[in-house]
Amino acid sequence: MFTKTKGDAPQCIKEHAAKVKQRFGKGLTYLRVDNGKELVNADVKRFCAEEGITIETTAPYSPSQNGIAERYNRTLLELV
Repeated sequence: MFTKTKGDAPQCIKEHAAKVKQRFGKGLTYLRVDNGKELVNADVKRFCAEEGITIETTAPYSPSQNGIAERYNRTLLELV
């Protein structure tokens, strides 16, 4: 899902969590993100605490820890 601004990220996370819960009948257990401030902020932390979701972050400046997502993003950008 694409966002127009980085500020849309918390709302997208909430929508994705709701879709997962609706589709599979179970909520998210873990949310793995990089250390971007748009992804790890008070709003997202509060939401995850309420839903019982553990936030896992990768080490700063290490895209190799997020290899699958990085390859997927590169594929999407090449298609666009």
